[in-house]
Amino acid sequence: MRCPRCEREQSPEDRFCSRCGLGRPQEGQYVDPLIGLTVSDRYRIDKRIGVGGMGTVYLATHVRLGQQVAIKVLHERYSGDKKLIRRFENEALTYGQVNHPNLVGLHDFGRTDNGMFFMVLEYCPGVALSTLLRQQGKLEPRLASDLILQIAQGLSAAHAQGIIHRDLKPENVILTETRPGRYHARLLDFGIAKQIDDDGPRLTQAGMVFGTPEYMSPEQARGKSVDARSDIYALGTMLFELLCGDPPFTGSDKLRIMQQQASEKPPRPGDFEPGVEISKELEVVVMTAIAKKSAARYQSTTEFIDALDEASRPERLTPAPLPELRSGARVDDSGLSRLHELVDRASRHHTLQESGWGRSLAGRLSDTWMSIQPSVLAAVMLFAIGATVTVLAVMGDDDESKTYSDPPNALEVVQTTSEESLTVPAEDDGVEALHGRTRAEQEAAAAAQAQRDQDAAVARKKAAERKRVVKSHLSQARTALKAGRFARAENAVRKALKVDGDHRQAKSLSQRITEMKTRFEAGTMAYNSGNCTAAISSMEQVLKSAPQTAKARTIISKCRIAQPPTRLN
Repeated sequence: MRCPRCEREQSPEDRFCSRCGLGRPQEGQYVDPLIGLTVSDRYRIDKRIGVGGMGTVYLATHVRLGQQVAIKVLHERYSGDKKLIRRFENEALTYGQVNHPNLVGLHDFGRTDNGMFFMVLEYCPGVALSTLLRQQGKLEPRLASDLILQIAQGLSAAHAQGIIHRDLKPENVILTETRPGRYHARLLDFGIAKQIDDDGPRLTQAGMVFGTPEYMSPEQARGKSVDARSDIYALGTMLFELLCGDPPFTGSDKLRIMQQQASEKPPRPGDFEPGVEISKELEVVVMTAIAKKSAARYQSTTEFIDALDEASRPERLTPAPLPELRSGARVDDSGLSRLHELVDRASRHHTLQESGWGRSLAGRLSDTWMSIQPSVLAAVMLFAIGATVTVLAVMGDDDESKTYSDPPNALEVVQTTSEESLTVPAEDDGVEALHGRTRAEQEAAAAAQAQRDQDAAVARKKAAERKRVVKSHLSQARTALKAGRFARAENAVRKALKVDGDHRQAKSLSQRITEMKTRFEAGTMAYNSGNCTAAISSMEQVLKSAPQTAKARTIISKCRIAQPPTRLN
């Protein structure tokens, strides 16, 4: 019999592996040797809540205060690795040096008599930002900006102490819901943080790359030295992902992603996901933060916070409505038509005794009908009516002593004038014909515009229906992926791509499903062959995108268990 963790030969009577201390199952359950123990006579370990590359995180209780804390324990197999011990200590020192509401606080740090290194951290109940993002697909701009602002504020406190995080990503942000739809964010995992101008021993070799490829700055992807601007690049990438649903560069090939980070220009959020609606100010903040050259980015987190805070104001996040004209100044098509009709009738049915000024003005207005903008035309029409009425009032009656309490309007003039006494000059026939042709052209143009509007409405309706269908299929695919039903997820994405073959989000999701399916199959094969190390590595990656995959959790629970407090040789 081989140990499923380290593959050491075991006898059937052994209860623990003599090399790694893995407990043998009792009635189908593995036994974690640390659960139930009291660390440093103060912290009772209750249950395991997470496993990382260097250590395991447990939920514990202070035996005297009853306070819940999180204890991170360095894996026992690394207790002899001086570099990893130094890195573990640096992480604890980072938490201890920086005190900020958006960072996890440190309560204690030490080493037990048995040689186990541990740190006691503030326990933050909640969910990871990556989990919220998987559940919602993408976040609305106001919430996304608020979360990134909180993360940037905590990061700014670290930068003020000369500490660079170097591994910013949604998985390293814990959200505690303060009220429905609003969260308090805390940044954690300073495991590979770097102290600027650190004169101590180097923990990494020149050219060595640390971090997550999707959030690496170009200089970090090339293995060059990094500074605070590298963290700002990661902040911009996270903001991009919260707004669009995915970071700018994704895929299963991590080396390819690093090449893209180092050399390719990232897309704009609006081009990456056409359905994304954000303000120009917010898009400028994103693109400035993820500029390829560090000199083109924000030079400090304070500068980034100021820009994002300005761009995320409610009036900037929501496009402003079009300004309305003041009361009495709004002119629609029906109003313009009525004004034109009044002036036209006055010009055709009235002959002024002394001059034809009013009719000539109306004719000129008719000739230039199509060349005048609506707002200017309205003003001219109003002036024409007023002038016509005034002239008629002064010259239409021989009795100079007659006065009017109210000036007649154009309709009253038409009604009180005998049509037999009206004369129309011959030159007006051309104006009438020109005016008739212009009105016919207007009607034809209006009919054509109505048809174009109808076609556009039909096109918008079809586009909206396609978008709804694609969104439904992608929602089904995400749900299936989350549950580990890869075949069903692939089928749903295939349907979405059949409707819209160029849908970027569907393509990205299809790649993720294929990657998770491949990792799941590889993990299953490794488990069946007894290689638990490879099985755990594959299944942990699967659970990041498919957290409800029962078989993956079962395989991990059967293979992984925290190290015992002492090494058994």
